Amino acid sequence: MRVSNFSRLAGSGRRTEAWKGTGPRARVHDSSELQAHRLLLVDDDPDLLEITFDLLTAYGFDVVKASSAEAALAMLQKGAHFDILLSDVVMPGMSGLQLAYKARELNPRLKIILVSGYPNPAIESGHGYLGDFEFLEKPYRVDDILRLADE
Repeated sequence: MRVSNFSRLAGSGRRTEAWKGTGPRARVHDSSELQAHRLLLVDDDPDLLEITFDLLTAYGFDVVKASSAEAALAMLQKGAHFDILLSDVVMPGMSGLQLAYKARELNPRLKIILVSGYPNPAIESGHGYLGDFEFLEKPYRVDDILRLADE
């Protein structure tokens, strides 16, 4: 299952959520209500990487994107500071779950949110145990990321 549609509100300080279905479900938020977070975004799908980057940037996140777990790990190993790691789980090469465990070793205080369009049991059977990390199933709402970021 992949997210098939996204909706975006243009303009400073306005945001929307990701959606799947027949019509957009937009929510507008004031950027002044959010605490800025530096977020490392990892997804092997270039379209999802770009749209998610745009959405999270519009929500006030300082986003750095990586198109593979290996590229993200290289940034972390070089000492780049992030408050949040948001990664797809199922990717070629190193999985997002493998990245999450390595990232946790490098920075135990890093908040890690894993996402996938595959049902949780399918991921666990092929990629390890997700229970050590926050998990959102695609399509997820940006509000879910905001909630987890501020927990």
